[in-house]
Amino acid sequence: MIEDVFLERARHAAEGLAGMAERVAPDAWRRVVESDPHYGAPPPDARDALHALFSAALGDSRLHKLKIYDENGRVLYSSEPRQAGEIEREPLL
Repeated sequence: MIEDVFLERARHAAEGLAGMAERVAPDAWRRVVESDPHYGAPPPDARDALHALFSAALGDSRLHKLKIYDENGRVLYSSEPRQAGEIEREPLL
């Protein structure tokens, strides 16, 4: 039950950040979402633009790491750049 609450909160926060990225930095967001998974990580300049946006939005929150996945488990954005483009197959995703 507690795990469900945390997962729901995380999902809601990620949806909010994705929506903000679509509104505030639509070009960078589009380039990250539409990047070809065969080439690994999304374009560095788009990732950097989103990193600046997310860092400013999160401010002093207790969130230290952030990952946003597509529906196939590919990491679209990660606060740790080397993880972007990876595929994760965790059951909770």
